[in-house]
Amino acid sequence: MLDIYEEDVYIVGIKLDNEFAWYLAYFTELFFDVERHDADFLAKMNTYGWFSEEKKREFIQKSSMAKSVDETNAHEFLAKLQDLQHMKKITVAELREELALHSEYHPEKVFWRFIPRLYIDFDDLQFYSMSKHEDLAIYAPLHWYSKNEIFIEKIKMADRYWYDEFGKNLMNYEKLESPFC
Repeated sequence: MLDIYEEDVYIVGIKLDNEFAWYLAYFTELFFDVERHDADFLAKMNTYGWFSEEKKREFIQKSSMAKSVDETNAHEFLAKLQDLQHMKKITVAELREELALHSEYHPEKVFWRFIPRLYIDFDDLQFYSMSKHEDLAIYAPLHWYSKNEIFIEKIKMADRYWYDEFGKNLMNYEKLESPFC
């Protein structure tokens, strides 16, 4: 089961069919152009000698089963990741509750852990990343607008879980200066 405190779990905003929702997802599942990502990764493996020939073959076999993601298969992609429990939908209320709970006990960790890392808009073909893993935006579909950029202003006020139900800003993410969080 996904946990917001797992190292590789991101908070991801996704807009699809004119509806916005928050998800928790493993960042490794969010390389949308799988073929391009895997070709680059394989080249790095060869250059740096990271894996044995057997491990390379396993990687190639696994990656050949993966499918790139874009606006044409978004529903299938989201359903598959949720079925595999690699992604789960989470409400604004649930995120607020988690934020409030953890703020009390781990205030120094909460700011960075609860930053939304990706904003993926399947309707307008946009992919924004505020991730320390810079290459996520690089592997968005080529015909999409993709950028490592602070995207907080794109999120409607009702979906900003870092504001409590009374409108108090709990995290002040609007003041971020770099998208590489």
